Amino acid sequence: MGIAVDSRRPQARGKTQTELRTENGRQKRLEDLCARHWQAVFRYALRRTANEASAQDVVIETFAVCWRRLDEVRDPALLWLYGVARRLVAQH
Repeated sequence: MGIAVDSRRPQARGKTQTELRTENGRQKRLEDLCARHWQAVFRYALRRTANEASAQDVVIETFAVCWRRLDEVRDPALLWLYGVARRLVAQH
């Protein structure tokens, strides 16, 4: 005998199961993008900044923007990430 779960019922911190699944999917997508593109974005930023610390800051900020705007990221994602990094380098 299974227990029926209502996906509309709030879970921890008031989130429904559907919201939790969506959030988990977003997190997984960001993790995949980081795993695939972190080094390439770092190399890009390093060539355009004064040092590794500045390049690392740019990469972290790039992926923070990526998280906030994840629904806008289209393939090839690396080109989108380079565009964000380029704008952030200009601000450094």
